Amino acid sequence: MSGLTHEEMTGWRDAIKTESKFYNMKVISPPDYFMYGCDCYDEDKESFVFDTYWVKKSDVVIVNMNSPKSIGTAQEVMLAYEHNKPIIMISNKDIWDSEVNPWLKHEVTTVFFHENYDNDYSIYEDVVEYAAMYERVWFKGEEYM
Repeated sequence: MSGLTHEEMTGWRDAIKTESKFYNMKVISPPDYFMYGCDCYDEDKESFVFDTYWVKKSDVVIVNMNSPKSIGTAQEVMLAYEHNKPIIMISNKDIWDSEVNPWLKHEVTTVFFHENYDNDYSIYEDVVEYAAMYERVWFKGEEYM
């Protein structure tokens, strides 16, 4: 989330949270728990501990590739991949084709390209519906791969 505005950090996550209510899913969004940019605690250490804990505990991981050079996003994707979590990525097709590292492309389960949608919001409906499908399969004890 380095270098992103508050809106860039929270806008898409809030849309995911709104859609997830239809499926009774709990969404963990780091900006809900941390005040990024303040000097009130060891932000880097605490957010690392928080994020890695929840990646390991999550049933499905959703990432937005709005910052393709993000080391944190890449590490969270790798951690989720190593823990056999379904990983759903949201990306711009041009960014996916030209800037997303091949390792990330291999590790994600599926990618939703947002320019394929009539409006920005409809993508979140589809992403959450897809995540809910994996969550139902996951709870039956079946693996997705």
